[in-house]
Amino acid sequence: MSATLQAAGVGARLEPPAVIIDYIERATGRRRRRIIPVRRKYNETPTQLLDMMRLHHETYLDCIGETKVLQALQALVDAMDNVKEGNLNVLPDEVLEAKKKEMDADFERNRVSKDSTDFEYDVQKEFGPAKEASGWDSDGSEDSEW
Repeated sequence: MSATLQAAGVGARLEPPAVIIDYIERATGRRRRRIIPVRRKYNETPTQLLDMMRLHHETYLDCIGETKVLQALQALVDAMDNVKEGNLNVLPDEVLEAKKKEMDADFERNRVSKDSTDFEYDVQKEFGPAKEASGWDSDGSEDSEW
């Protein structure tokens, strides 16, 4: 622990990505909050992020302890990866709207209209066996409830 700071808590914020450290200054007794931005450009691990953050925020990180900061960074990295994988349930409204606009633009770019030279009517595809068993259609009979 730092001689001048006493740990009060640590957390993570997704948008914009940051580690938030609450601490108490021992000299004044005042509770303060330090927001440390997380800049993850190349899919760094939580340990690599911690090493980069230490360059500028070592005093605050040492008062909390490496284990708690790594836990917060791991939660943040997991949440950031979910956003990249497409879990839109965890996004704030502004980011969600931007993602929707991006998906709409991608759809329009890939859409094949009737006037296009690539247009084919009644395309049929084979998808192969199911990767996961689904219980709702496992009885083998067609429309067994009707």
